[in-house]
Amino acid sequence: MAAVMIYVQHLLGIGHLMRARLIAEALTDIGFDVTLVSGGMAIGGRMPRGVRVVQLPPIRVSDASFMPLRDANFVPIDDAYRAARSEQLIATYESVKPAAVIFETFPFGRRSLRFELMPLLERIAAANTSPREAGSPRPLVIGSVRDILQVQPKVEREREMLVWAKTWFDAILVHADPRFVKFEETFPLLPELGPPIRYTGFVLAPGDRLPIGSGAEDDRPEVVVSAGGGGVGIDLLALALAAQPKSRFGHLTWRVLAGPNIPDAGFERNSALQPSQNLRILSSRFSGIRSDGANNLDLAIIKNTRLREGVQFQLRFEAINALNHPQFNPPNTTPSSSAFGQVTETWASPRTVLFAAKILF
Repeated sequence: MAAVMIYVQHLLGIGHLMRARLIAEALTDIGFDVTLVSGGMAIGGRMPRGVRVVQLPPIRVSDASFMPLRDANFVPIDDAYRAARSEQLIATYESVKPAAVIFETFPFGRRSLRFELMPLLERIAAANTSPREAGSPRPLVIGSVRDILQVQPKVEREREMLVWAKTWFDAILVHADPRFVKFEETFPLLPELGPPIRYTGFVLAPGDRLPIGSGAEDDRPEVVVSAGGGGVGIDLLALALAAQPKSRFGHLTWRVLAGPNIPDAGFERNSALQPSQNLRILSSRFSGIRSDGANNLDLAIIKNTRLREGVQFQLRFEAINALNHPQFNPPNTTPSSSAFGQVTETWASPRTVLFAAKILF
């Protein structure tokens, strides 16, 4: 069974993580052995079936400036924190021995994480020069991006992305439909891009693939308004609802999707603005209210031995989820589901043990 490693870092919203989860589960369903490495804050909800999940020491940000990078307690991270993440990321790669490594967003974003991504890419490149050589251990390196990138104010940044893509990557997966928007509309250097791009279509959960042409309620024309996780999108939702009566589509049903990170006060305020024909859907954030707390213990033992002046030999032993406790998902909160109110799955990975040795100088 071929192994695949997926790296994902969500900072402010959760869209990148949710997309990576679905991709991981889909790859598992067709026979791949998938490891998902997440660098953001752990969130509730069901983890992908059959996928090994590795949680790096989490990084988050306070606002849309995305700087500085902070730890779980909103303390700016230091070099030791960066080094710990980078070491765990490379150790995971070495243990998985993947046939392919998928980088969510990078090289077209997550520039601030290059302190851990560049060492991993260099380690991958050191394996061999071409993944297509017979017997080559070097995995394919694949970028995984959405259709619309954050527009860069400086062309130098776009050039930087181009160089990284041409240097490290074998292919770029664009999770969108080019009939809706083309990748080059926000990345104009596409004609110079070395690795090929492949449009995959939008990434949806299996239950989101609704039948078309059935004549049922799902076929009614609608306007969908979404701000992803909702952490910074509340003003967008409020603006859309205020504009609805003035829109030429104002008579249609507007499906307003409130993400799990939208504040309670904002959710209630936006609900009050909705016309009667709009669909009111239970927010997925409600599931976390009834979920169990995390019960997890990670252990690390480090032994440094001085060899000579300025040189040390280090042995590291790390156990992730050392006591092998299960972490239960929230119960099902879909009123129409036969499993409503039931807890049917866990989300945490089983115990993972890592050994490492290094020379410090």
